Amino acid sequence: MAYSNASDANVHLSNSEIVFADNDPESVAAFNEAERIVRGQLSGYIDAATLTSWDFDPNVVSNPATPDEIRHIAGKLAASIRWRALYASNAESADRTYGQKLYDEAFAELLNVKNVDTIIVGVTLTGGTSHLTQDMFFPNDSTVATVDDRKFAMNQQF
Repeated sequence: MAYSNASDANVHLSNSEIVFADNDPESVAAFNEAERIVRGQLSGYIDAATLTSWDFDPNVVSNPATPDEIRHIAGKLAASIRWRALYASNAESADRTYGQKLYDEAFAELLNVKNVDTIIVGVTLTGGTSHLTQDMFFPNDSTVATVDDRKFAMNQQF
């Protein structure tokens, strides 16, 4: 499952020798990498169940289609990944920076989603709160009777 498909990536690569195809192994690898990046950036901001339920294929009835904003970002990331793979080793290419430009734009758009500058219809942001709670650590403030019962504190000097 990926957040974008060939048409989402090809729109960023007009007039280039790179053409995405949905079943091409290099394209699929770029789509999967783009999905990992988007999922990693938005985890903590969008519910994990929502992130895992998205799919690029709007014809799939069991999964809701990936929102257009996310498809656009994932397509741009996939295009930047393939561009980098093709042109990174070619130091003579004047176009080698285009992949970085796509990557930077995609991350700026992800930041806009996280900052709620870009609204995704039907998706509620969780605010980017930490997933860590005191219950995940032992001992913690709730497991000792008083502060004096602690055996070690961060402000102690030895």
